[in-house]
Amino acid sequence: LELQQTYQASVFPEQKADWNSHPNNVGHKDTPGCFRCHDGKHLNAEQESIRLECNICHSIPVLADPSDFVAQIEISRGPEP
Repeated sequence: LELQQTYQASVFPEQKADWNSHPNNVGHKDTPGCFRCHDGKHLNAEQESIRLECNICHSIPVLADPSDFVAQIEISRGPEP
């Protein structure tokens, strides 16, 4: 039953949309990834391109060595696509 519900929620034969009909845009190695939209060619109504800043869509973690003093950092989340 759960498999049928997942199929019905993610495969739409009448629209020819399934897991194989669109590219997997995860990562940058084999696909454009983020750069399919953040490519300088996608413009808003003011003719401004989507900025090339990772933190527009992603929260970037702070990396620290185990011996580093790490201060509390407030994580803020904005609207995500």
